[in-house]
Amino acid sequence: MRKSVDDKQSTPVSPTPTYVASFPGTCIISTDQSSRNFPLFDHLQQLCEELEYTHGADEPACLRSLTKTHRLPDAPCIPLDSRSVIAYSLQDLDTPGLNKFDRRLWNCGANPNIKTLSHQPTFERRIVVTEDSSLHLVLSENRIIYVKPLPAYLCSYAFWEHLLDPENPDISPEERNRVTTTSLGFVRIYASLITHHADYAIAIRNGLLPPCDNLTFEPLITFTSGFAALPSTATSPRWCYGELLLGALNFHSGLFLHRYHFNRFESTSSASSPLRCSCSLVLVLF
Repeated sequence: MRKSVDDKQSTPVSPTPTYVASFPGTCIISTDQSSRNFPLFDHLQQLCEELEYTHGADEPACLRSLTKTHRLPDAPCIPLDSRSVIAYSLQDLDTPGLNKFDRRLWNCGANPNIKTLSHQPTFERRIVVTEDSSLHLVLSENRIIYVKPLPAYLCSYAFWEHLLDPENPDISPEERNRVTTTSLGFVRIYASLITHHADYAIAIRNGLLPPCDNLTFEPLITFTSGFAALPSTATSPRWCYGELLLGALNFHSGLFLHRYHFNRFESTSSASSPLRCSCSLVLVLF
């Protein structure tokens, strides 16, 4: 169970400025075992130590649990066979609807400058936890910023070994690419959300971090540092951008997703909201 929190309203605890990562120009995700740079962290830097990955000439590639559960960390109903793990990872992290927007996400109020967790309350925003990846870092018109917790399995070295092993026949190249790009992008977002002790404290209070034994501030920053240097081209289209405006997403869903609303949460806010009014002024350029 995640660490509980009495979270009515997060209060500013640090004057931390908006964090803007400086990304290198190119990144090559190689499927060659000898040349790729992934996983992006050392085995000793993993935060979740519940899994191991076994593979060799005399045994099939598989994930194994070092606990009695024999299930995926943070997902006790998911067995460790490749098909189940990949299907669950896509369900948990992928955002196919938002990926359809692609570069048009700029029309939805996309802000590449991700505000740290401790900086959110200075804009009178309230952090609300969600398990819906499509709502991660979406800002509603009543100043709620939705944040999805960091899954424990993404903090496991064995998970990344299993995912990136080109010799694993149970994962198709298309599935491997989808899970890899969305997983890289999701952790990269967290590298921007948590940069100071104040951010870490807010994440703990809101249950945004997995209950790993060695997950303190310094190991967390060490773990995410490799992801912070990734360019947006290494991630799925959604995670190329930071915060999105829910009102703008709803407005443009009719154009790009052919449905009336991206999410119906807008019914809880005023119809005369300035954010909603501004959505109608967006000029869509094709």
